[in-house]
Amino acid sequence: MISGNPIDEAFKTDFEIASSTPERNYLSNVYLEAWQDEWDSITNALLNQFKMDEDQKVIRDYRLNFQAYAKSLSEVEWLSFTDVTVPMEERHLVGTGAISAAALAQAYAYKREVLLWIDRYYIEGSYTYKYKGSGAQLLQIRDRE
Repeated sequence: MISGNPIDEAFKTDFEIASSTPERNYLSNVYLEAWQDEWDSITNALLNQFKMDEDQKVIRDYRLNFQAYAKSLSEVEWLSFTDVTVPMEERHLVGTGAISAAALAQAYAYKREVLLWIDRYYIEGSYTYKYKGSGAQLLQIRDRE
């Protein structure tokens, strides 16, 4: 999971200590938000690099298609935690891990894509991550409780 980027570095301790379902759900969603923000940042940076309308359209279309793909990964992951033999409105999901697994599936997709775009469009070390956070801070949250 750790690949030398500031997002994974910031969340490393949180992933090591998260133990309850609420902690995992919270952590997974904050992690997803970090990678989504980074995805927005890198696609916006590329939109600024490519000035031709046609090129920008390609990036915008790709961004929309990728976001739909990432969302569908989340939904498919969610299904693996549900009883698909009963109608959707009758499925019980509390405590199953579905929320965190679905968020992580989506987060990992954004992460892979960000890292791919950095590798493809930036000389090593020339991309500056937008993320300046400190993870989900589970230790600090626990201390307050």
